[in-house]
Amino acid sequence: MFMATHLCGFGSSSAIRQPDQITGLQAWYKADVGITIATGVSNWADKSGNARDVAQGTAANQPTFVSSAVNGLPAVQFDGVNDFLVSGAFTTAQPLHAFHVAKQLATVTNGPNWTSSTTTFASPSACQETGPLLQLISNSNLGASVASDTTAYHLYSSVFNGTSSKIAKDNGSYQTSAAVLTGSMTLVSLGAESAGATPTNCVIAEFCLYNAEIVTTDLTDILNYFKARYALW
Repeated sequence: MFMATHLCGFGSSSAIRQPDQITGLQAWYKADVGITIATGVSNWADKSGNARDVAQGTAANQPTFVSSAVNGLPAVQFDGVNDFLVSGAFTTAQPLHAFHVAKQLATVTNGPNWTSSTTTFASPSACQETGPLLQLISNSNLGASVASDTTAYHLYSSVFNGTSSKIAKDNGSYQTSAAVLTGSMTLVSLGAESAGATPTNCVIAEFCLYNAEIVTTDLTDILNYFKARYALW
């Protein structure tokens, strides 16, 4: 198992709340801890305390570990051909708030950076689309979207609240959609749908999921965490 620590040098770490210090954390993957490497990444440990590791037992489908990807920190690279990691089953109903740090490597249509779907985007998903865009999708309906990037890493903040959706990049304003995106999270799949369909070509450094929309002081604190950790803005 690869285990590493990283000190970002952005002042006292004790002043910055961690994702697991904010109520409602359901899953949390960060690439500097909890990585198991076989042929590629075979397991990415969940740091939320809920034991929802994402894993891949088929060697040919294991993504690549990138040791220094963003601000000196590692990430996991998905090839857009057959790489993906998937958790076991669980159920977390909307509202949902997901944060992930990623860079798109190529633009594909309906390529999920993360999803809870097996096929046809029946459950909450954040997908690459032409543009390039990162678009929220669930129950096969299109929700809010924001411009993505094939040259730099960004933090994407995605909200599904049962009646509408919204997404923001870094510390920017939310883009909203009134389209109704229903569905619960029943697993986490990174890099493709959970059966391997619609793979995406991207690099993910961190992902965390909450069972409520993160707002006010908690939102400020988690943005400060990602800013300090990755120096994205």
